[in-house]
Amino acid sequence: MRYKPEHKEETHKRIVETAAREFRERGFDGIGIAALMKKLELTHGGFYAHFENKDDLVREALSSSFDDVDDHIEEVFEKLGLSGVIDLYLSPEHIANPGLGCPVPALASEIGRQPGDLASLFTARLNRRIEFFAAKVPGETAAERLELAKFIFCSMAGAVAIARAMDDPEQRESILLSTKNQLQKLINFVPR
Repeated sequence: MRYKPEHKEETHKRIVETAAREFRERGFDGIGIAALMKKLELTHGGFYAHFENKDDLVREALSSSFDDVDDHIEEVFEKLGLSGVIDLYLSPEHIANPGLGCPVPALASEIGRQPGDLASLFTARLNRRIEFFAAKVPGETAAERLELAKFIFCSMAGAVAIARAMDDPEQRESILLSTKNQLQKLINFVPR
């Protein structure tokens, strides 16, 4: 059976998108190549037509996760500003859907156990995200804006990670709400 020329590219994209979702839901070691390919109704051997090994897929999937979320954050910033991003990031929907959410709270604790180049990729993408925030947050100097951007983003990512770990829905909601309220107060307090 002959495939269309774009078939390999489409299959590659499906593998990356599915892996990105699965890694955010289960962690890097939570799904193997065989299970991933079976989920896609592809052969285990077919994986190697697209990637040299799982590490290659992990790098590409991590980049894809950042791309998707960065694009979404930029859209929300454009429409609703920083307050809208804070509301979206600290929402029950984000907590309930790690596979579609930000890779930082989903995978940060695992990065240190992965090959060094993955930590470099994670660091570069996180720095890019924080620089984007720094261009949008209030503050009188670039250094103040960068510091505030780091604080805001790390507060949000930490709150999401902690809320996901909690089994009590009321406490989960309380973590999100208190973080959201304090960040909103902070950005309204900081001079523009």
